[in-house]
Amino acid sequence: MALSACAFALDGVENEVNRRLVDRGMARVQARAGLDYGQTTFVRSGGGEGSEINPLGFAANFAAKCEKKAKSWEIIVGEGLRDLLPAYDYLQKHPDSPKQYERDGQRKSYHFYEYHWRRTLPLIPGVLAQLNGTPTSRIAIK
Repeated sequence: MALSACAFALDGVENEVNRRLVDRGMARVQARAGLDYGQTTFVRSGGGEGSEINPLGFAANFAAKCEKKAKSWEIIVGEGLRDLLPAYDYLQKHPDSPKQYERDGQRKSYHFYEYHWRRTLPLIPGVLAQLNGTPTSRIAIK
């Protein structure tokens, strides 16, 4: 669902938001996205005047790195998300993958992938129709 949400958002910005901006004589905007999957903790910080919620954890941090690696109109995903979809044809290893990092004194690698989201856009309305309001948390994978 996160992949579909990103694809839907990028398509909406590229084809709807930008069209309206141009119609009003304004400059187009560009968008990109980064995703990963893994344990994430959400922390609320702030006070009585306002607050914000921030995600913490490896998956959240790597998703931010994926977004920075993405060019305009690209969605880059981490290995954690890709491992959930091992036979998914729309993910291709990024040419700069893997990312090298050090954790707990050990050198490690973590791969990231390009998501070919434009090819999946025609599938989104069918998924929404099949869900028919069912929360994604109630979907069982067989």
